[in-house]
Amino acid sequence: MIMRFSIFITAFLFITISSCVSSKASDFKESLAKSERQAFDIILGKEGFGEKKLKYLINNDYKGALVAVEQQAKEFDKIINDINMLSTDGRR
Repeated sequence: MIMRFSIFITAFLFITISSCVSSKASDFKESLAKSERQAFDIILGKEGFGEKKLKYLINNDYKGALVAVEQQAKEFDKIINDINMLSTDGRR
């Protein structure tokens, strides 16, 4: 009987401790992963600004390439601002 009780207590403590994941921490991690995907798409995405820039450069359209770089910079600025807005101390 004592053996069953100790197994029950051990299982209960294990479940309790393993379920103590902060929702704010998981939200923060998810937001960072989203930002990382956005940055990847900007640089290497099939229709991203990096791809557009390369197409312009291949066609010797340097003005178009410069516009693509400027748009790329604006998108990165948005990502950086979004990351800066994330709460790291549990407050919003």
